[in-house]
Amino acid sequence: MTAPEKKSREQMIAGALAILMHVLLILALIFGVSWQRQTVEQVAVVELWNQTTAPVAEAPAAETEPTAPPPPPPKASKRLPPPPKVTPSSPPPAPPVKADLAKAKADIALKDKREQERQKKAREDERLKEKEREKEKDKQKQRDKEKDKEKDKEKDKEKEREKARDKDREKEKTKARELEQQKADARDKAKRDQEKAQERAREVEFEKKKQAEQEQVKQRQAAETRLQAEQERMRANEAQQQAAGRQREIEKYSDGIRARVHAKVILPPGVAPNLQVEVNVKLLPGGDLLDVRILKGSGNAAYDAAVERAVRAATPFAVPSGELFHQKFRSFEMVFKPMQ
Repeated sequence: MTAPEKKSREQMIAGALAILMHVLLILALIFGVSWQRQTVEQVAVVELWNQTTAPVAEAPAAETEPTAPPPPPPKASKRLPPPPKVTPSSPPPAPPVKADLAKAKADIALKDKREQERQKKAREDERLKEKEREKEKDKQKQRDKEKDKEKDKEKDKEKEREKARDKDREKEKTKARELEQQKADARDKAKRDQEKAQERAREVEFEKKKQAEQEQVKQRQAAETRLQAEQERMRANEAQQQAAGRQREIEKYSDGIRARVHAKVILPPGVAPNLQVEVNVKLLPGGDLLDVRILKGSGNAAYDAAVERAVRAATPFAVPSGELFHQKFRSFEMVFKPMQ
């Protein structure tokens, strides 16, 4: 339990005890006042009865009807003392209730004051103790700080010593690395010298092989050049032959188409022999006509129409198949003259 918690708990206990003491004092005061009031009232009743009954006993008897006797006096409690004899001329003394109440209040006030002083002194003592404890804590903190400083100084010294040892070890490692590097450099130099000698030998051998290969390449290239020239010449001759044959075939089909069209042309009267008309013909595979149109007219519309009708009437034409048809007869132009 911490000091503040302990102090708070002690204050709570002291407060509870003070409250309990006040309650007990108030209960005692109430009980005493109540008892005194009861005693005074009973005594007053007895005295009043004694005063009223005394003259009646001494009066002479009258001839009138006798009055009823007075009621008997109440029985006093056994614990009460016998009532004192009171004469009618002097009133009964007042009970000392107020004096007792004042005394009880004074006692309570005195006790409260003493309790407050005791609590105040306890709080002051606790405050002084708490202050002493705080001082002791501060001193302990100061001592701990001093110890921490000493520890930090010792740690710093140990770090410096460790740094010095690390430097010495690093120097030794550096010397060892330098020595090892020197040995490695010597081994590398010897290895490089050996590799250079081997490289020079390989270069010499490679150069010889290269020269031999170059000579072989030259001979092979010369032979390939001669072979390519011969093949080119043969391909040129073959191409010329194919072109000649292809041209002959084209001319054959073109002449056949032109002849069929001329056979179908019906010349209108009065056509000049030097007229010519250029038409575009589009065919389907097999020679059927797809379209025909005049590209360049002759100037004679009747002759142009006659040629167009002749082209339509002459189909289907005999045409080649395959690539030659698509290249030359799929769409082509022809020129027609009246006297051709």
